[in-house]
Amino acid sequence: MVGQQRAAKVDPQHELAGRLRLVQELSGRGVRALARDAGLSSSSLSRYLSGQTVPPWPAVIALCRLVKRDPRPLRPLWERASNP
Repeated sequence: MVGQQRAAKVDPQHELAGRLRLVQELSGRGVRALARDAGLSSSSLSRYLSGQTVPPWPAVIALCRLVKRDPRPLRPLWERASNP
């Protein structure tokens, strides 16, 4: 029951942030290095990874490309997070 309640409370923005944290793990980079390599500010990337802000779609693409992953599967989740 607790797991179901927790799953129901996960909003698309935080789910997207979790997926982006997985991208960061795959990259093997810290926030500053990942931000630099993706052409983002480290403060913006920190907000995206924490779920405080939904990143613009080009930022998601840049992060995925760094780890050689296709960003398209994240598009529906990104759209839900962007338009609550």
